[in-house]
Amino acid sequence: MDDIRCAEQALVAALVLAPERRRVVASWLRGSDFASATCGLIFDRLGELGGDRGAVEASSLLESLRVHGDLRSDGYPIAQLMRWFDEVPPHPPVAAYGGLVLEGWLARRVEAAGTRLVQVAASGAPARALAAAAGQRTMLAAARRRWCAVPEQVGRSATRTVPPASVRGAGRSPAGDVSAELVVVGSVLAAPGVVRRLSGWLQTSDFVHQHLAHAYGMAVSMAASGAPVDRITVGAELRRAAPRVGWARLLMAAEEAVPVPSAAAFYGRQVLDTAVVRTVAETGERLVHLGRTRPGGAAAVVDTAIAELDELAPTARRFRQSRVGPAARRVLEVTRGVVRTPVAVHERASR
Repeated sequence: MDDIRCAEQALVAALVLAPERRRVVASWLRGSDFASATCGLIFDRLGELGGDRGAVEASSLLESLRVHGDLRSDGYPIAQLMRWFDEVPPHPPVAAYGGLVLEGWLARRVEAAGTRLVQVAASGAPARALAAAAGQRTMLAAARRRWCAVPEQVGRSATRTVPPASVRGAGRSPAGDVSAELVVVGSVLAAPGVVRRLSGWLQTSDFVHQHLAHAYGMAVSMAASGAPVDRITVGAELRRAAPRVGWARLLMAAEEAVPVPSAAAFYGRQVLDTAVVRTVAETGERLVHLGRTRPGGAAAVVDTAIAELDELAPTARRFRQSRVGPAARRVLEVTRGVVRTPVAVHERASR
């Protein structure tokens, strides 16, 4: 972010040379918005001296830094400030520099949100990952509102040529453990009635193994149309769609992996849990990429980040739906007064 670094340094140096211009950005820019701690420190000290209301002598700034214990024996932060004066043009656009500084702050917020999601997803707890995504969405929405409150006359940075959609594919899909997926497919083949318990919240996109996802989708589609569902009928339909895949061996392995068909929902929840964690992690990685590349400018970055988080809403609904059932209700009744939601019940039981 060389443009942000240069804008921060040029802005602070310009304000030291003409402190009265601080009023241009004083109402919407803070010292904490600067990536450079040195720039943020000098900006705040100027504000304490009333730089946005009139002239401030250099000696006053030095004395303020000394009183607060900011001035070090090696010349920090004045030594850095002296080097920045050469970067200030004759007529510095203070508002435009401030807009770049705030844009950098927004980009760092998006990157931090993505990093947080990746970290939480690494814990493997789907409910916690979804809760973190909701929290980060709220945080980014607040940052977006702050950006919108900046006066329109502020010189915003030029729109970049890279479209926000380019962040798609930045995430990575882990290989994952397909044992639960085998059991789910085998259970549907052995007892097609379990489809009613799964189809409302388990989707083919939740599967890591592409062929098992195709088999599950085919079985659900056939059951919905009233066609007979078993290893032979499903295998025949799959072979018509992809004749080169060894469907017979795969479907046989799926049936052999089933402990009891009634456990399909249990294993289906495992598949969904893995998908939730994987999806949150991929969303986090895309947010990190967004924050680092800033395609389209600050507003576009935050809007795209919020849209990415909003796309988790259907997954969150399916996750909650998977926890609503007779077994979950019985656990909820036993723990009433301690645990109040099916999601919390699952999280407590999984520890």
